[in-house]
Formats: sequence, C-alpha cells, structure tokens
Amino acid sequence: MSPFAEAAVLPAMPPSVHINAGPLGELSVGGILSVNGRAQSNRYDASGPAGKYFSANVTDGLVSVAKTHGLIQFYLEAGAIIYMV
Repeated sequence: MSPFAEAAVLPAMPPSVHINAGPLGELSVGGILSVNGRAQSNRYDASGPAGKYFSANVTDGLVSVAKTHGLIQFYLEAGAIIYMV
C-alpha cells in the first residue's frame, strides 16, 4: 500500500463519556469535530476570508448517544457538514 493511501485513513473516535441520566440509566455520549484553518501573510482589502490574516471554522461534527443496557436500549447519531467561506 502506498504511504498516500495510509495517510487518508481517519483515526477512531475518542472514548465515550458515561453520564448518569437518572431514570434512563447510564448513557454513553461521544463526538468528534473536524476543524480547518488557514493563514496568509499577503492580505488584501476584501470582504470574507480574503481580507483576513487568519481564519478557521468547524467543517464537520458528529455526536452519538447510546444506552446499551437494560430493557430499553437505543443508539442516536447526529451529524452535520458545514460549509463556510
């Protein structure tokens, strides 16, 4: 396998946090964010990112909530892809 193909593999999600949700029992909550940024030294007067020396934004987000024990079990996952200029 080429080194370029290996570099494209995303890391696993970090471990979940366990929260006591009262009558629901223990919930596992996890998530991940993807952030990108840019810096430039030759700024010119314009609106938007072109007029800034540095800009950053959140590009992707994912949150998961799971209950894996007891009579009622569930897994919820929500995510968003955000495009900002």
